[in-house]
Amino acid sequence: MPLERAPAQAEPEFMRVRIDTYLGMGASNVVAFFIIMTTAATGGSWQFKRGEPSFRSISAVNFSSTPRRAL
Repeated sequence: MPLERAPAQAEPEFMRVRIDTYLGMGASNVVAFFIIMTTAATGGSWQFKRGEPSFRSISAVNFSSTPRRAL
C-alpha cells in the first residue's frame, strides 16, 4: 500500500488516473464513432436499398470463393 506510506502523493496519482481514464474513453468513443460511420457508409446501406430484412441480406453475402445460393 504505497499511498498509505506517502499520502501526499495520492492527489497527483488520482489526477493521473483521471486523465488516463478520460483519454482512454475519448479514444474509445472516437473509434466507435468511426466504426459506426464506416458501417453506415458502406455495408449498412446496401441492405436497406434492396428492401430486405437484415438477417436475410447478411446471410446472402458470399464470404467464400465458392458460390452459394441466396435465400
